[in-house]
Amino acid sequence: MKTMTLDDVKRLPPLTAEEVAEVKNFKNTDFEDCPRLTKEQLAEFRPAHPENFVKEKRQKITVYVDSDALEKFNATGLDLESYINSSVRTAVAEYGA
Repeated sequence: MKTMTLDDVKRLPPLTAEEVAEVKNFKNTDFEDCPRLTKEQLAEFRPAHPENFVKEKRQKITVYVDSDALEKFNATGLDLESYINSSVRTAVAEYGA
């Protein structure tokens, strides 16, 4: 393994067609570091941040947002309602309520 900076990577020659084909056809057969789990083990999985998965009754509110900020946010492709909800949950957790 070799450590490289982005500048080092930029100086590398482009991949040949043979190298691209090799990458596309690669099949990983070494799963030693991630063994198969049983159904029972998979059933024990829980979200790392369960607060993001709480399905509570929602309440409709009205919020006024600056047009330019909303335009920029919409350009990100993120879901505004989910983002606001997550932000409110984070603020409540951080500042207590």
